[in-house]
Amino acid sequence: MGSLAIVRGVEDLPLVDGKPLAPGVSLPMQGWPLISPFFETGRAMAVSDAERIVDWLEEYQPSMLLGMAAALECVALAAGGGKSLAIDRVLSISQQLPQPIEQLIGKKLSASVYENYGCNEIGLIASRSPLSHRFHVHVEHALVEILNDDDSPCAEGESGRLVVTALNNPAMPLLRYDTGDYARKVSSHCECGRTLPSFDQLFGRYRRLAHLPQNTWLYWDSVSRALAGAQLVDLAPVRQYQLHQKSESYYQLKLVLRGPVTSRLEVDIRQAWRAISTVAPARLDIISVDKIERTGKKVQDFISDLLPL
Repeated sequence: MGSLAIVRGVEDLPLVDGKPLAPGVSLPMQGWPLISPFFETGRAMAVSDAERIVDWLEEYQPSMLLGMAAALECVALAAGGGKSLAIDRVLSISQQLPQPIEQLIGKKLSASVYENYGCNEIGLIASRSPLSHRFHVHVEHALVEILNDDDSPCAEGESGRLVVTALNNPAMPLLRYDTGDYARKVSSHCECGRTLPSFDQLFGRYRRLAHLPQNTWLYWDSVSRALAGAQLVDLAPVRQYQLHQKSESYYQLKLVLRGPVTSRLEVDIRQAWRAISTVAPARLDIISVDKIERTGKKVQDFISDLLPL
């Protein structure tokens, strides 16, 4: 029943009246996201402005704080200025949490710090032990393998590719899905007493998206949200899609179709696109293609000609 504060980038928060949340504006939520449909929870509030986040937290006084490691570090560094916060638990998501940063967060906020591992394609895969820095795999939900480059299993103490098989998505099974992350295989014996399969030393991956121009990800997010909110009859002709950034001011939305695009779907996409920019939005062409080209091991829903090699 505690209150939850969520600190996320504006691209990861819901739209408000069809537009991204303005910096410093609070977003009230109907209970804790993902949990409140099944359990009664306390209140939840989200914000995207990191500059005044400690003032916001002092006013809101949440008992739990959720955010990426970088944002949590900023909160910890700013919290030593006489601010009085009621936070007793912190959950770090989506980014690596080095031990020195974890210790800083725990000390400055006088809070317990937790960390999970998961991916959008599968969901929550593992949770970190409260007594060690190893991750225990949720074996009822997913199977994790740590593999060498030749796909052979790593021995105890060796590092390799983190590959996951999902068990709870019959609509789209993912078998031996290469997450792109690297981790070290460790024994199942942990000081916390759990005997689940484990890994640690999560090395993460190189994200080239950090090099893209401002608003790039907001444009892609607008397309993603328009498709997610479309009626099934409008989505029926769409077999695959990919947003291709040709330049800073020009994009192509490539669609693999088995019938014509409905006018309603195109209108929804273009309205969401125009809402991103208060000046002149980047140009968007919606085109039909025979297939989406695979780049690397995965079919990407977004590619850019501006990414470094």
